[in-house]
Order: sequence, then C-alpha cells, then structure tokens
Amino acid sequence: METSSTTWDVNYFSKKQTLDSTCFASLSIKFRGIERCIIQDRNGRVILVKRKVVQEKEVESVIPSFFLAGEETCNKYVANVLSKARICSWIQHRIVTKISKDAIYMSHLLGEEEEEYGFSIEAEVEVVKEIVVLSFNDDNELEGHRHDDCCTICIEELLWDGTGERKKIMTLRCSHKFHEDCILKWLDRKDTCPICRENILSS
Repeated sequence: METSSTTWDVNYFSKKQTLDSTCFASLSIKFRGIERCIIQDRNGRVILVKRKVVQEKEVESVIPSFFLAGEETCNKYVANVLSKARICSWIQHRIVTKISKDAIYMSHLLGEEEEEYGFSIEAEVEVVKEIVVLSFNDDNELEGHRHDDCCTICIEELLWDGTGERKKIMTLRCSHKFHEDCILKWLDRKDTCPICRENILSS
C-alpha cells in the first residue's frame, strides 16, 4: 500500500558585496524550480527516485536609493519588480522581506557619505516541489539496502552526527546513501551521484 503527499518550499540564498560603481544598488535574482520525488518506507528510510530542474529564470533590477529609506518602501519596490517578472505572489511573500533586509543592510553599511560606492545583491531562489510516497509494502525497493559506514560527501558517520543525533539518510536510484542535507546541496551543483556518477536527472 502506498500514499503520497506534496509539499512546496522556497529556499533563499544571497551574496552581498560593495561595488566601485555609479550604480548604487544592483539586484540580480536567479529563480530555479525543482521537482523531486522520494519514497519513504515505514522505518523512515528514503530513496530519491527523481529530481529535475523544471524552470529557470533571472530577474535583474536597480533599486533607486530613495526606496532604501525604509523596509516598507523597499518591500513595495521589490514586490513590484517581481510582479512585473511574473513571479507568483506566494513566492514573493517568502522572499520580498529577505531581499529588502539585505538591501537596507548594505545601504546602512555604506552610509550616505560613501556615494561613490554602490553594492550588489546576487540572490538564488529555489522553489522546490517535493512528492513523498510512503510505502508500507514488505517487499518495497528500500528493503535489503545496507547502511554504509559514512557519507562520502562530508566523510562523517552516516547514521549519527557528532552530538549523537540520528541523521536523515537519502538513497539515490543507484543505491548509494548520503546524509540528506549533504546530497541535496551536492545536487544543487551537480546532476550526478558523487560515487558512481550516474545522472540523477535522467528519466
């Protein structure tokens, strides 16, 4: 017997830096939509059976300095930029405040007297659709997989962390196991298994 559930999540990452430029506030946001499907058995063991990038989009803008006077004003400007780029409102609600806080922080850091300098914010936004299939079959594909001794990405013990807490484990279709957070970060940069190099995005 199997049941499934679908969840959506938005991850925001940003890099801020000062610029020797006449452009005071430069904003660049890369959006990436990701779908992944995992199977979880009654013991909580997980196999990643599908992961693919379904959409990519980039939004660029310059934030005029007078919109950096306060968070509410900056929020409205950023929301307007994202709306014009046809970014869904529920995604905007997750990231607008974070972008504004980054921009206002950099503005205050430079100060009004440093007009010859500007700053840039390079942000990455992942919109993740995750389908979790709960399998209660005795002969499901998770049975019989042995637990390896360590995660080959972080080279730490697979089942436990340094504080004695049990770690979440994710298994790829090729049967190699890793810490869930380690392999998801790896797959943000590469499309292959770290051990056997099988393409995870191939159907």
